[in-house]
Amino acid sequence: MFETTLNTLGVDVFYKGLLDQVREERENVEDNQALILALGDIALLHTLQDNTDREVRETIREAFENAGAESDATVIQGAYDNALKLAAIA
Repeated sequence: MFETTLNTLGVDVFYKGLLDQVREERENVEDNQALILALGDIALLHTLQDNTDREVRETIREAFENAGAESDATVIQGAYDNALKLAAIA
C-alpha cells in the first residue's frame, strides 16, 4: 500500500476510526432515506445520497492523504480507490 509514520497499532486505530466514520455516515443516510421515502420526496432523497457520498469520499480522501503524506500520489490514489470500493460508494 503506502508508508505511514504510524506503528501497527496506530494503523489499526486509524482504519477502525475510518470504518466507524463510514458506518456512521451510512446509518445517517439510511435513516434519512427512510424519512424521505415516508414523506415521498424522491428528488430530495437523490440529493441527500449524492451529498453523503461526496462527504464520505472527501473524508476517506483526506484520511489517506494525511496518513500517507510522504507517499507517492499514485499509491495513495490506489488505496483511496480501494477504500471507496470497500465502502461501496465507488
